[in-house]
Amino acid sequence: MRYGSFSSRLGKRTLLERKMLSFLLSLGFVEGKDFYCEYKKLLSNGSVRIFDFYFPSRKIALEADGRYWHRNAWKDHFKDISCGWDGIRVIRFTEELIMNAPVQIVTRLRALFGSF
Repeated sequence: MRYGSFSSRLGKRTLLERKMLSFLLSLGFVEGKDFYCEYKKLLSNGSVRIFDFYFPSRKIALEADGRYWHRNAWKDHFKDISCGWDGIRVIRFTEELIMNAPVQIVTRLRALFGSF
């Protein structure tokens, strides 16, 4: 697989990723134009990162952090730091927030992106 491309997991989205996708689409973002799902990126330090949602023109990555896969806070913190070295801003949304506070998610996304 090439870097800067889609992951092979595309189409096998988790419930959290599907909910986040619906929030993005409801705001008028277009998948494949404004953002990409499961985007694989090679960073300048040689590490490879896969983002749940990536906006290349803005260098913003959105992560839908489920409890099971994101138990290791250090691993997530290192991902955030290594992405920051390349000017990529990683924004994380917890499972609890995604499942229980959709209005808050949409409000945060509007604040993050403003008028696009």
